[in-house]
Amino acid sequence: EREDGGTISAIDVQRLYLQEAQTRLAASSEDADWVLGEWQQVLDDLESDILRTDDRVEWVAKRSLLEKFMQEENLEWSDPIMQSLDLAWHDIDPDEGLYYGLELAGSMRNLVSEQRIEAARECPPQDTRAFIRGLFVRRFAPAIRSIGWNGIVFEHKGEDMLFDMNPLVEENVSKLNEEFAGVEDLDAVVRIIHNKPENSTEVPMPGNPIA
Repeated sequence: EREDGGTISAIDVQRLYLQEAQTRLAASSEDADWVLGEWQQVLDDLESDILRTDDRVEWVAKRSLLEKFMQEENLEWSDPIMQSLDLAWHDIDPDEGLYYGLELAGSMRNLVSEQRIEAARECPPQDTRAFIRGLFVRRFAPAIRSIGWNGIVFEHKGEDMLFDMNPLVEENVSKLNEEFAGVEDLDAVVRIIHNKPENSTEVPMPGNPIA
């Protein structure tokens, strides 16, 4: 519902975002043009017939698969087996998840190759916090107490220390990652953190003050 008393559909809201993106990003790069084109096509398909997107849109693929099963087996949404299938759709085990069956049957569009997927699992982009987290896991796993989006708690010389990554943004993540790429021990990590107070902070955990 809008302030003027009228209404606007979800697709129309998306078209407003798309128009703004086209104004700002059109012809800026090959990747941007591809995204804008796919965005436009998905909205057009959803508006004409949502099932035309069952090879790209997750919830449509799920609905299409479950509805076909119900029709073939003469079931209703309330049948217990439908609840089991609903859960099976979200199973990420390739041998159990329903999505992977559609993928093997060629019913889903693959936007990137398996090689790129495997590479991304092992090599996060070097301009992201994920690169730092991955480096810590690969090189200093025994010292890690906890690790998450906002920071890493690790043990160094008998003390639990926090590397707060909240201040990290695009402008300084890349430079910091370049320095971290060459570290071989936690002493070097601590030196880098101390030398960049504007990008990151190191504070003691409760009960473990830093001398």
